[in-house]
Amino acid sequence: WPLRLLPVWDGYLMMHDDKTWTCPAREDQKKVWRSAAVVKAAVLWRGRVVAWWEQKARQKWVGVTVHPLSGWQEASRSMGAAELRIALGAQGSALAAHLGVEEARVVIDGQPL
Repeated sequence: WPLRLLPVWDGYLMMHDDKTWTCPAREDQKKVWRSAAVVKAAVLWRGRVVAWWEQKARQKWVGVTVHPLSGWQEASRSMGAAELRIALGAQGSALAAHLGVEEARVVIDGQPL
């Protein structure tokens, strides 16, 4: 299963009341599913939410900031840190193309790719 950046209110994250099947840690659930049915954009790996992300679009680029959750380390160990970064870069590039900007600048926990 490839790593994916899911958008805000993605149907995959909205369809079940019980979120433990995709995000087992209760403290992580509180960071992704907010009050009033607000669902943050999520990084999905093997069907699990391992981070949430946000974007800031500029005229020529889009900034993607990734906020790792408890499953992030497992994804990093399983995929390999380099492969995880490559996958995030590819997803950021796809987002940039979708938005019609030249590049994506991806940052994970304050560290640029």
